[in-house]
Amino acid sequence: MSDNIIVLRWILSVGESEVRRMIYFIGAGPGPLDLITVKGLDLIELADLIIYPEPPINLQLLDYAKDGCEFFNSAGLSLEKVVVEMVTAAQKGKVVVQLVAGDAKEYDENHEQLGLLRSYCLDFEVVYGVS
Repeated sequence: MSDNIIVLRWILSVGESEVRRMIYFIGAGPGPLDLITVKGLDLIELADLIIYPEPPINLQLLDYAKDGCEFFNSAGLSLEKVVVEMVTAAQKGKVVVQLVAGDAKEYDENHEQLGLLRSYCLDFEVVYGVS
């Protein structure tokens, strides 16, 4: 299977050894804190870097991050600047999470940001949320 294909997998019991060091795009739901998926919340808890758009996501999601997690507010920044932050962290072996407002279904094979990540040969996964 090609690394360029978005592979969706369900991790029943998430632990450090079961999470690949890669970039995860997580649908943060329509706003209410209880509408994020279990998998999305598990990945937030394991992330080394969380990139988020403020607004419109519920910032209380960041409270679930582990100690030492870095946060990066992407509001108003160019796509290239966000990708540089992701690439820098991912190349250091960190788990990178980008929270996406609503559902992450907009991140399909043709999304510009995914194309940029492919150019760096980085793995990513789209974790769909509640829509």
